[in-house]
Order: sequence, then C-alpha cells, then structure tokens
Amino acid sequence: RAAPPRDLFESDAPAGLQGSRLSGVPASRGRARGRAHVVRDREGRPPPVRRGDILVAENAGPDWTPVFPVLGGLVLDQGAAFQHAALVAREYGIPAVVMTRDATRTIANGQMITVDGTRGFVELGAVLP
Repeated sequence: RAAPPRDLFESDAPAGLQGSRLSGVPASRGRARGRAHVVRDREGRPPPVRRGDILVAENAGPDWTPVFPVLGGLVLDQGAAFQHAALVAREYGIPAVVMTRDATRTIANGQMITVDGTRGFVELGAVLP
C-alpha cells in the first residue's frame, strides 16, 4: 500500500508562538474571543467547560462532542482539518485552529484568547484570575 500524502497529516505552515500570536492550521472559519479552558491530560471524558470557553487541548476525540455546542472556540496542539474535532467544529460554526504544536504549553488556563479559525492563529491576551 502506498503511504498517504504527507500534507494530509503535516503542514509547512508556520506553527508555534511568534510574539503574542500562536500559529497553526485553520480548521473552522470564524473568529471568537473567550477564556481558555486548557486540558493537558486527556481523561477520556468531556472536560467541564462553560458556555463561551475556548477549549485548548492536545487533541479532542468523539467522546468530547457533547461539549462542542457550548464552546466559543477550539485550539488543538495536534489534529488535521479533516479530523472529527474539526468537522464537528465546522458543523457547529465554532472557530478552530489545529496543529499549533504547543498551545497547551503556551496558553494558561483562564487566559483571554482570540481564535481566528479563518487565518489559523490564536492571539494571546491577559491571564485572568
């Protein structure tokens, strides 16, 4: 069997932190500002998010679908534009950026962030108490 094309799983787009902007791959169009809810350890069950939170995680699988209707945005360290989380984000109209590589290490829980799912970046704002 031939290997799948590299661009299905990787991107040459700049990723990572550059100043106060974290770059990745656009996965669902739109722009949203909200409080980051950072999940560093994927426990298998959906995280306890509040309406408007921006979910920041390494990845998000089908078991987290129940929280998507309340999310303001989605930011993933990994992922791809065709994966389940990106498809569900598009279905719900949730701005999403994937393949940031280090969002969970860069963004603090409770930090105000802006997700630009059209252009593929996250603007970092103030860390709130």
